[in-house]
Amino acid sequence: MIKMRRMTRPDGVCDYCGRCAPCPKGIPISEVMKLIDVVDEPNAASSRELDGYAALPKRADSCVACRQCETRCPRCVSIVSAMRRADRVFGCHVITHLRRPAYDL
Repeated sequence: MIKMRRMTRPDGVCDYCGRCAPCPKGIPISEVMKLIDVVDEPNAASSRELDGYAALPKRADSCVACRQCETRCPRCVSIVSAMRRADRVFGCHVITHLRRPAYDL
């Protein structure tokens, strides 16, 4: 009998497959992961990433670290750690970003 190998490697790198969903708190995990993977430092988030994060229906600060997502992840991604990082990177900026004045061009 030949055993089939898993197509994905458990390497801890998110490929945004969405198998971590659904989050019991409604966080769109793969969307948060896409945004946090683009940003290296807290002050490096561009307006585009801030807009994307601010537009999410639920953000990383809603994470209660239940780890249900991590048990479903085929790549062994530390999702709870990534949610904490996303909250650190985007959290304080998103409030300021949402309050910025809209200018007519």
